[in-house]
Amino acid sequence: MRALGLTGLLLFSASVAQAAPNRTGVDMGVRIGYAVPFGDLDGSRGSLAGWVSGAVPVLIEAGYRFDQHVTVGPYFQFAFAQVKDNTNTGCGNNSDCSGWIVRAGVQGLYHLDVASVIVPWFGLGLGYEWTSYSGTIGNVGFSGNASGWEFVNLQVGGDFPLQQGMAVGPFIGFSIARYGSISGSLGNLTASPDVSNPALHEWLQFGARFVFSL
Repeated sequence: MRALGLTGLLLFSASVAQAAPNRTGVDMGVRIGYAVPFGDLDGSRGSLAGWVSGAVPVLIEAGYRFDQHVTVGPYFQFAFAQVKDNTNTGCGNNSDCSGWIVRAGVQGLYHLDVASVIVPWFGLGLGYEWTSYSGTIGNVGFSGNASGWEFVNLQVGGDFPLQQGMAVGPFIGFSIARYGSISGSLGNLTASPDVSNPALHEWLQFGARFVFSL
């Protein structure tokens, strides 16, 4: 009897997982996780990981659901950057620094139609990225900024239904971008050097995603 009960529960869970909204509408989602940098800030300023060790992102997404498979819409992410203490950033010793990373763009998600407790999905997007940090040495403030296009971000994850129209699950994302503009300031002095040797950088993100279907 216990085996029959467990089998029935698994079959019920699978049927619920397949019950993704088979209608048009709007999906709202929130993602929280951690991001690890790869690649270079640009060709002459060294690796991005030499400036920031990681980031804690919070991403908000909205999408129009064409059917139970396809959702397309914008996303906005704000991340708290972990700025390194070294000569690159000017942070450490007598200076306190903080930083942030913003990403915004459009993405498309595709949910697979499988008999599973967790419904797998994968996504593809593109957008723009802004990175900034600031600090003070004594009474003098300084900052650094970089921005550029995010050419592609690849995503994969899974939705575990909580109740009708609500789901939660893990995700992994990998984005490829390049900074085309860099600037900095020290007190009243500002500089915007040309990015003569641009280079690619990447972010690997992972965490949890919550979605609500209207």
